[in-house]
Amino acid sequence: MKIKWALLIVLVLGGGQLWRLTEPLACRDLDYDYSALSATELGLIASSCRREAMARLYYQRAYFTELLEGREVAGLADGHRLYMGMVEAFSPHWFPAQAARLDFLNQQYEQATERAEMQLRQQRQFAEAQPRL
Repeated sequence: MKIKWALLIVLVLGGGQLWRLTEPLACRDLDYDYSALSATELGLIASSCRREAMARLYYQRAYFTELLEGREVAGLADGHRLYMGMVEAFSPHWFPAQAARLDFLNQQYEQATERAEMQLRQQRQFAEAQPRL
């Protein structure tokens, strides 16, 4: 009987920790270094995150990375990567609370992706408008 109670107490107190261990570290640590990961790897992490805001952040990072891969048009991609790198680097100082930082980063990725998409469309339209030789 004592063993059942002890086991029940361990499961109740430690169950939350066991649940968290099934997620990748990247889903639990906002400061996880994701910079060397590909868009596919970021998408896999996003699909395994349980917290909606963290999953959304990794989906946004994956899309942003995929959008700029191989797009070296007049430094466009480098400028967007530099901007988001600075946002990521300074966000812990601007938003020490994790929930506020997650909201801020998600908002910044949405805006940066929209800007990059617009600029890429403009570059494409400009290239198509040029006379063919």
